[in-house]
Amino acid sequence: VAARIRPVIKLTISKAIYLTYHAPLSGSDGCAYHFFRINGVQGGTIGNNDQYDNKEHTVTLSYFQMGRTEIPQELYELVMGENPSKFKGPSYPPAGGEKQELRPVENVDWFKVILFCNELTRCTEGWGEKECVYTYDGHTYNFRDARDGKVPKMNMSKKGFRLPTSAEWEWAAQSGSARNVYSGANSEVPLKAHYAWYRENSGDKTHQVDNKATNDYGLSDMSGNVEEWCWDWYSNST
Repeated sequence: VAARIRPVIKLTISKAIYLTYHAPLSGSDGCAYHFFRINGVQGGTIGNNDQYDNKEHTVTLSYFQMGRTEIPQELYELVMGENPSKFKGPSYPPAGGEKQELRPVENVDWFKVILFCNELTRCTEGWGEKECVYTYDGHTYNFRDARDGKVPKMNMSKKGFRLPTSAEWEWAAQSGSARNVYSGANSEVPLKAHYAWYRENSGDKTHQVDNKATNDYGLSDMSGNVEEWCWDWYSNST
């Protein structure tokens, strides 16, 4: 038997949408996590005909809000009570001038990310469990479901946090109709210099979120740093 005390995270909706929270990991107060609006589209183009499993195709999407950055370790630990990341501690120190607690969380499976979305919704003031997006067998998706690898149902009419669909992620990463090859860039020279941490410049480690330039939507690290989960499971269809 375990008692869980959830932190209170405040949601501000004005010209900008963002969460504010106190992060014991870093000892800082008033930390903020921002969301940017991605406009909807009818008949937008995503995909690439050079990819056998993601041929160029059209999609219709409603508008949505997407987190500006990958989830920092401090926010994940605050919500979930643990930090499973590999890149922490003396064996994997952050790069000079970067903060450990602001490196992206990684080493998290899909089920735990689904759970994180629900738990973040539970912690958000004014929302709570009633706005959780994911359920399983008639109840709000919980720690036991994630542990047992249960695949949830998703209710997109709820206000709570969720993973993007693969189409939403790709539309946001390519800056919508700009159709960038990489997020923010169309060739490897600016990608390496300005937009992404990857094998050519990362030093084989993760880096603090939002340390590279953003794409046209204001999103950071959509290419590079760590891989990102989507709602859809992989398949050979679009």
